[in-house]
Amino acid sequence: MTIPISSAGGIAADFSTTAPAQDDQRASASTVTSAYTGRSTPATKLDKNNALADALRERVMPQTPIYIANRDDASGGGRDWDHKTIQALSGRETVAVASPRQRDLEIELANQYADSKGIPRKQFAWFNTRKLPFPVNQPGVNENGRSGEGLLVVPGGPTSMSREVLGQPGVPGSAHGEQGASLRYPPKTGRENSTRERANHQANLLRQARNTGQPTLGICGGSWHLAAAFGGNTVTSPEFEARHTADMPSLIPVARPNAEPAMGVAHGTIMQHPVTVEAGSLLADAMKLSGEGLDINANSVHWAEVLSKPGSHGETVAIAGTDPMSALQTDALLKVTARVRSDNPGEATIEGFEARHGAPVVGVQHHPEALAGIPTMLPGTVASSTFDNANYHHEREAAEALFDYMAAAGDAFSARRNMTRDFEAKVADGTLSNGDDNQFPRPSQLTGR
Repeated sequence: MTIPISSAGGIAADFSTTAPAQDDQRASASTVTSAYTGRSTPATKLDKNNALADALRERVMPQTPIYIANRDDASGGGRDWDHKTIQALSGRETVAVASPRQRDLEIELANQYADSKGIPRKQFAWFNTRKLPFPVNQPGVNENGRSGEGLLVVPGGPTSMSREVLGQPGVPGSAHGEQGASLRYPPKTGRENSTRERANHQANLLRQARNTGQPTLGICGGSWHLAAAFGGNTVTSPEFEARHTADMPSLIPVARPNAEPAMGVAHGTIMQHPVTVEAGSLLADAMKLSGEGLDINANSVHWAEVLSKPGSHGETVAIAGTDPMSALQTDALLKVTARVRSDNPGEATIEGFEARHGAPVVGVQHHPEALAGIPTMLPGTVASSTFDNANYHHEREAAEALFDYMAAAGDAFSARRNMTRDFEAKVADGTLSNGDDNQFPRPSQLTGR
């Protein structure tokens, strides 16, 4: 029997089941009709259980929101950026996932700022009202610190990882300094507690996601936190900065000719460089890249990169570190699948990675969500390269495909958890049985079998 399950995003999956096994013990005189032979035979308890499972499968898979780890930088501007660009690109609702302490810390910081400037304190709001060049909905807010039941997205921010090292970015295995000895961008004065709370909150979310098999996407600095959850770290140097320049949309509208949609630049930075995605990787498949399309123009705003080491088993570069949960080497769990495209064989800047096993877990150094808008040059800026119309639409299509793929994986994750809860409820109330009108045995009853 083939049962299509589809999401509102247009992605469908076929789940096939084999013909139910026959049991010598007949439950009743009722019959079941084979989907393959058309013959009717007396129904067993297993047949009835299979029929119930089929009924659960036939439910339409609901489209889940995208859950985004809360960040408070730029007085909430970073949070606005995350939700409004991701909504515009994915066409989905979003939910900010905050820790129980983050609201109080944000209010404290806002009050301190108002008092220092001698201005009235403002009523706290999770999201600001801004005039935007694309329609968005009011995001939801989850303040219990739980990661939700759809795709989890971990965004970036303007702060170094606490264990960041100074070294040689792009040179796998190069010597580097002591961890955390000299951070390129330490927490801003007065925001130390807020920054620490956010880092701990994201670590907790990623731990939850790993334990439950929740699909996860780390973006820019969020990919650093994702790598760190598996034992990775970041490396920088005083002169290292993302190279090349091109437009990257922002939430701040900029007037454009011919009444075209207005967009600006992100954080005042307009950077771009070519990236090669590994053929056959989950990342390439998710972005629907093939053939020549394996090269993308990535829009980057970063001063560090995931710490690398020489690869093995035919891989050029790998992520350095030891996983705190399994004690395995980080590269046994995460595989580098995107790098800076360069003619220099010694340059191996990590631009993307993914989990080798289990649920879809992807980290990207660039900003696919920024392609929600239309890039445009700001007056007075100079760029060595820019997105032409063909390039922009190619990159946007890849970004949309990535979010569609990962969000659909979040739908499947949610549906699986809902089905498990339904199954447990059916077992608990006796709807499902193992024959002779008995409930399924508890694990303690299986000892010795």
